Amino acid sequence: MPPKPAKLKLTGTEERRLNPIGERMLTFKFNAVLAACVAWAIQAAAAADSVNKPAKGLSDELFTNSVIRHLQIEIPSEGMAQLRSYTWNKGEPPEARPTVPCTVREGAAVYTNVGVHLKGGYGSFRPVDSKPGLTLNFDKSAKGQHFHGLGKISLNNSVQDPTYITDKLCLEMFAKAGVPVPRADYATVELNGRPLGLYVLTEGWDKKFLKRYFSNAQGNLYDPVVGTDINKPLRANSGTNRESQLELKAVVAATKETNAVTRLEHLEKLVDLDRFYSLLALDIMTWNWDGYSIGKNNYRVFHDLGTDRIVFMPHGMDQMFWSPEGPIVTGRGGCVARAILGAAEGRRRYLERFTQIRQDIFDLKTVTNRLNAIYLRIHPAVRDDGVVARIVNGSHDSAVNVLRSRIVQRARSMDAQLAGIKNVTARQLDQPVPLSGWEPRVESGRCLLDQTAAPEGLHLTAGEGGRAFWHTTVWLEEGNYCIQGRVKTRGVRADLDNPLAGAGLRVWSHRKVSDGLHWDWFPYRQSYNSPRRGEMVATNCIPRHFIGNRDWINVAYEIELRQPMADLEVRCELQADAGEAWFDPKSLRITRLTDSCP
Repeated sequence: MPPKPAKLKLTGTEERRLNPIGERMLTFKFNAVLAACVAWAIQAAAAADSVNKPAKGLSDELFTNSVIRHLQIEIPSEGMAQLRSYTWNKGEPPEARPTVPCTVREGAAVYTNVGVHLKGGYGSFRPVDSKPGLTLNFDKSAKGQHFHGLGKISLNNSVQDPTYITDKLCLEMFAKAGVPVPRADYATVELNGRPLGLYVLTEGWDKKFLKRYFSNAQGNLYDPVVGTDINKPLRANSGTNRESQLELKAVVAATKETNAVTRLEHLEKLVDLDRFYSLLALDIMTWNWDGYSIGKNNYRVFHDLGTDRIVFMPHGMDQMFWSPEGPIVTGRGGCVARAILGAAEGRRRYLERFTQIRQDIFDLKTVTNRLNAIYLRIHPAVRDDGVVARIVNGSHDSAVNVLRSRIVQRARSMDAQLAGIKNVTARQLDQPVPLSGWEPRVESGRCLLDQTAAPEGLHLTAGEGGRAFWHTTVWLEEGNYCIQGRVKTRGVRADLDNPLAGAGLRVWSHRKVSDGLHWDWFPYRQSYNSPRRGEMVATNCIPRHFIGNRDWINVAYEIELRQPMADLEVRCELQADAGEAWFDPKSLRITRLTDSCP
């Protein structure tokens, strides 16, 4: 029997929340027990790869063999000149990328007249003299020529994933959930004798791929340009009726149906919702911020003529798990995701599927063991690939450790949110719900928090620029809300130029990373204004913070929650150089005003 993989223990430093941009990378050394599992892991990798196949075929051995293949690509000087002249541009048609002939060698096997073009987009595109992403088409100009049974493969440079792991790991998870995805493995590459290092080798999006999942492969296969939803004209790479796109127009019309029950009924007839719920759950579970559900990007759409339904499929998963604490019910990216999560029944079905996948597929031990097996298999190739300088801190171990830490944090956060989401507050319109469960917190300075009987209330005392608050957490569905209560102040002195100074109500989200009313998950647009970015901005003009001496006064704080569902923190806050404030707990309540937002 092979030894069981050791259960990994993370230090307190490794368990901390990580910032995916400019974060300090961690160092991690595998213990002796894990090192003893190398032989087992290499053998297990081949068996684990079998999750990526809906049906057996000639190409299976390419993705189940534990050998990392070595490809030698030879491009004549004329072809290299053409590739050097190409620069990627957003929105360009596929034919804009020049395809040139090349020869591919794998050991004794030689493939001639293979078409090659540069691949990649924002962030991942690299010129041919760097470490380019490549697409190889074996049978377009040489009919009947196949590479291990495949007509087309992609060689992904993984420049946005220093672990080289997330694409393969996540593709396997989507495949286990029944979502059609290309298979993935690894190869080292030489281009005209120049070593390029390790690549992620993936199956091409072509008829051979479609036939593995669908009985009829003649439907339109759409390849959207960057950031384009299905409500815009999409380019079709294959299909018998590429121009009309009537099937997409019907889906878009269904998403605009205002009655939520009718909307889901129409979508059920037009979209493979069973697969879509799985895609939506895994997009959010793995925080695929650049996928359809969150960023309406990096996806493919196929019209399955066998069922006459649209099927969504993920593509390009090399920037995963960046936000371990991200909400588990989001998805205001693609219009189909918004339409489903905007309906109560859609959210119920989604959460049911999310919970199932969390238990059956995103099992933490299974996922981290699989990550370890892939790491042990590819690490020698990464270490020796000649481009170690681009690995974060020069250490593949560090990058893998960060990924592992994020996965552990993500699992922990998902479980906490699944537990809390059962207690949604203020479902009914115009029905005030009392707020309770208040807890004290001091943010800065000298502050005292206690509960007093005379006058009865949540009491705060601040000094020397202190900031403190009583807080409680509420789970809310999308809509407009009003938080109300009574506040009293005595001797409050504060900076009048600070809009947050004084005593008053405030609503905050730890999961919101953008300023203003909108929730934006694009990491390069996230705000670094920590005191303000998580604030649920008040939409009413009533003064919210008070200074000086005031007897009991009513205060209202109205917000727009532009998320299908979220956990928010309501705060009774005092920020002042001196003074006291009381909040009447019997008066604190929340009311849902509308059930949707713009």
